[in-house]
Amino acid sequence: MDDLDKRLILQLFLNPRAGVRELSTRLKAPRTTIHYRFTRLIRNEVIKGFSLYVSPSLLGFSHAFIIYKGNYTLPNSVINFKCIEGFTISQIFYKDYLSLTEINPIRVFPVKEAIPYSLSKFDLNLIKELSKNPINIRELAFKLKRSVKSIRRHIDFLERNGIIKVLPIIDLGKIDLLFYAVLSEEPVSVPNEIWRISDNVKIAIASNLEEIKRNTEGIKERSLITIKSEYYVNNWIDVVQINWT
Repeated sequence: MDDLDKRLILQLFLNPRAGVRELSTRLKAPRTTIHYRFTRLIRNEVIKGFSLYVSPSLLGFSHAFIIYKGNYTLPNSVINFKCIEGFTISQIFYKDYLSLTEINPIRVFPVKEAIPYSLSKFDLNLIKELSKNPINIRELAFKLKRSVKSIRRHIDFLERNGIIKVLPIIDLGKIDLLFYAVLSEEPVSVPNEIWRISDNVKIAIASNLEEIKRNTEGIKERSLITIKSEYYVNNWIDVVQINWT
């Protein structure tokens, strides 16, 4: 894996719906080269597909990141990160903070209390369809009987407000990059951030351990820095009862 492959993967996190033309412009490489590299990453199962992350704030759920031993998935989890340190970090939603004690977590990083969004029925249906097909906007426009421009405008609104995010699913064991998370009890900032989940939880990328060390200098001791070995998104909206119509 060379520098272009690495930069392509980074762009897929930052701009997951970018087409070959846009990626070619951003990466300053010919379209044929970008198409070949992207196809090869899929063929080699480095890129396994794309998933839709939906914030629990959509329905006003409180949510937190919990750290626990084991590889099992909790029914109320939103996204799971397996860490090379031997534990799992899971974002879970809940209504009663005391229910977290039943999980017996090693540590809890609460996210600020969520206020439910007042979304239109169309936006809710769009989220439902995006969870099945997060990339192909033209197909969504045809199915929902809206223009591509209208679909893009609604998606931009949902992404800008942190309600949804499309994530490429990457086999982290096949790339020469380190994905790491910084969890803090107060707002935190790190270089090369690829996903701001909340003010106090950030996902970033680095080439090696020394770069992670440099990027996290000055972060308070009560914070947690972990390196990811695997991650997956759960379609939690299927767990709760939502009236989509």
